[in-house]
Amino acid sequence: MNIRAHTNNGVSEPIEYTWDMIRQDRHFFLQASDLWMLVDRYNSLTTEQQNELARFRELLRNITVDYATANEAAENFPDAPTWLL
Repeated sequence: MNIRAHTNNGVSEPIEYTWDMIRQDRHFFLQASDLWMLVDRYNSLTTEQQNELARFRELLRNITVDYATANEAAENFPDAPTWLL
């Protein structure tokens, strides 16, 4: 997933990611998914959605240790479940 897109006159340019950028995006998605971790909302999800949410949040939490560089982390940033946002 390309978490940030940068274009200059319609031409995509590579972005040099920083760990702060990765952490900011990770924080956004963890905060957006926090609502679904409330018991009543979580219980309304299907088993498949619960597993998808748990895996997504795990990937977000581990992204800063699973990759050596911020650019590598950005290239492998997990896709949010379509129903999440």
